[in-house]
Amino acid sequence: MAITPSYIATKEAFDAASGLSIDERALLLSPQGNRIHVMLTPPPEQYGGIILPQGYTDESASGWIFSVGPLAGTTAIPHPCGPICDDPGDLLCQAIVFGRHTGKVLAVDFLDRAIKSGYLVMTDRDIWTIDHSRTE
Repeated sequence: MAITPSYIATKEAFDAASGLSIDERALLLSPQGNRIHVMLTPPPEQYGGIILPQGYTDESASGWIFSVGPLAGTTAIPHPCGPICDDPGDLLCQAIVFGRHTGKVLAVDFLDRAIKSGYLVMTDRDIWTIDHSRTE
């Protein structure tokens, strides 16, 4: 059985979309199934021009998707609200909001030393919202 390849953003595309600089070694990690890899960012005070109340920002976290598994967001693994994209690659370089205690920190040696574990692995079900205003 062949392993289905993951979708991984290029460093140039990710850096241009997010305004951040991702460590190229993070792009060597391949999520499987419906998992996604996210570079964490501080939650902004507003999304798409909507100012968020303090309680919301206390419970949420945010980040940018830099790689996705081959089944993320599709009908291959049922999502409670239906598919969130036609192709997993559509999720790349998207700004997202999710619960503060969502996912697991990617504890990879170079990530821990270089940027204090600023990367997270989670599933597509953990996404609360995609902030298209930050990616247009």
